[in-house]
Amino acid sequence: MSRRGPHHLRPILLSCMVALATAAPARAQLNCGDTVPAGAKLTLTADVGLCTTATGGVTVEGGAKLDMGGHFVVCDPNDPPIGVLLEGKGAKVSRGGARGCNHAIQLDGAGGHKVEDFVATESAGDGVEIESDKNKLRFIAATDNGNSGVDVNGTGNKVDDVQAVDNDSDGVAVDADGNKLARIAASGNGDDGIDLNGSGNKVKDCRSMSNFEDGLQAEGPGNTIQKCFLSRNGHGDPDDAGIDVQSDGNEIKDNLVLGNAARGILVRAGASVVVKKNVVLGHGVFDLEDENAGCAGTTWSKNRFGSSSAAGVPSPACIQ
Repeated sequence: MSRRGPHHLRPILLSCMVALATAAPARAQLNCGDTVPAGAKLTLTADVGLCTTATGGVTVEGGAKLDMGGHFVVCDPNDPPIGVLLEGKGAKVSRGGARGCNHAIQLDGAGGHKVEDFVATESAGDGVEIESDKNKLRFIAATDNGNSGVDVNGTGNKVDDVQAVDNDSDGVAVDADGNKLARIAASGNGDDGIDLNGSGNKVKDCRSMSNFEDGLQAEGPGNTIQKCFLSRNGHGDPDDAGIDVQSDGNEIKDNLVLGNAARGILVRAGASVVVKKNVVLGHGVFDLEDENAGCAGTTWSKNRFGSSSAAGVPSPACIQ
C-alpha cells in the first residue's frame, strides 16, 4: 500500500548536506549516459536529464569521484533508467541526488564505494540499491520511493544517518548478512520501518515511527537491535509490533518501545531470543508477548513493562 506524503525534497537535501573542506575537483557537466572514468574527479554544474532507459543515467567507475554539487540526475518516470550507477571498486559520489529513476542510485561491482549526502526520491523501485559488499553510506535521504527507501543486498556494509520516509514498502530492508546500521530514522513507510531478512546484522540508535506495519521486523537470525526508539507503528492488525522477532539468536536490548498500535515486542513461536533492559509501555494488546509456552527458548530479563503474555497466559513469570 502506498504511504507517499508531500514532496519535501529540497528541505531534506539541504538538511543532509555536509560541506566538504577539500580541494575542488574539475567542474564539468555530464549528460545522460555519460561515464566518469576511473581516476577522474568531477563536480557537476547543473542537473542531468531528462534520462531514459535508452540513454541511461550516469555511471561512476571504480576510483572515480563525482561531486554532484547539489544537483540531481532527473529521469523520465515513464521510462526510467538507474539514476547513478557505481561500478568496479571504490567509486565515490557525494552532494546530490536522483529523482524519478528506476533506482536513484545502485552500488554494483566489487564494492568498497562511498556515498555521502545523497537524496533518493520518487524512484519506481528502491531508492538506494546496494548490490555489492563493504560500502559506506552516510547522510542519505530516501523518500517517496515505489518500493523500499534503502535495500541492502550485499554484506559488510555500513549505512549511517539515513532518513527513510514515505516509501511504499520498507524504509530500510536488509536482505544480506553482517551489515551495520546506525542512526536510521524510518517513518511513514507502507510496510516496516526496518526489515532485517539477513543474519548477523547490527542496528543501533534507530528511530522508527508511524510505519504501516512493524517498526522493526527481525526475520533473519542472529541480529542485534540496540538503543532504538519505536513508536506509533501498526494500523490495527494484531500481528503488528514495535519489534517483531521471528527467528533465533536475535538480541533485543536497551530499546524504548512506546505506544505502538498492537504489541510492543513480539517473539514468534519457535524463536530463541534474548530480550533485556527494554522499556516497553502503552500498547493496545500487550507490551511484551512470547508465543512460546513458558517462554521456551527466550530469555526475558530486566525489562520495564505493563502487560505481558506467553502463549495466551497473561502476566507469566517467565517474562521479566
